[in-house]
Amino acid sequence: MQILYGSSADNTDLYSGILANDGNAIANSSNIDLPQIEYIPGYEVFGEFIQRLGESQHQSCLVLTSREKPQEIAALEGETLPVRCLKLTGLAQVESTYILESKGFAKVKPEESQQIMQQYAGNPLFIKLVGTAIQELFAGNIDEFLQQETVVFGDIRCCLDEQFNRLSVLEKQIMYLLALNQNFDLQKLQQKLMLRVSQRLILEAVELLQRRSLIDRVGSGFLKLRY
Repeated sequence: MQILYGSSADNTDLYSGILANDGNAIANSSNIDLPQIEYIPGYEVFGEFIQRLGESQHQSCLVLTSREKPQEIAALEGETLPVRCLKLTGLAQVESTYILESKGFAKVKPEESQQIMQQYAGNPLFIKLVGTAIQELFAGNIDEFLQQETVVFGDIRCCLDEQFNRLSVLEKQIMYLLALNQNFDLQKLQQKLMLRVSQRLILEAVELLQRRSLIDRVGSGFLKLRY
């Protein structure tokens, strides 16, 4: 979640707002080889608005929630700067159990909610979606669902496909490698990729995948898929 705080100013007016960006303003990469985040034509004003708000002096406050961190925020954010970012981690087992119970599950075993929480990295939307699917496909039997060993399907696949289709060829190849090799060493990416690209482009692609909330860094120099 990106949080924008306005700088102190003489202006006595105070405004606040919450803006949710589910990715609809983000376009598919126009350059299939090079990693980049672009806006759909006509939505460029969205980025200009964020940049102006982050650079101007005012007493307003905007909270922006998004799966993908806009480049304008990445350039302006900092620990002691008016623009701050908070990366939300997944829900814990207790919260995951609560969501499942709210979907109509009477008794959720701790090991079942733990496994679902881990499979979906604590993503509340995915836990809600899988809860509905378990009710409809498995008559509420969580254990039977877990035995299928299928994590991405239905509405969850649609959500991820929409985001995956926006990636460049380089970003997609990195995702494929991480799907086959969890906790992959960043230094070995250049050797394993089918594309012959510079280390600079690889680092840029990895950075963007992290901004898109698709991969996580594990320890020093190791990467893994979030889902």
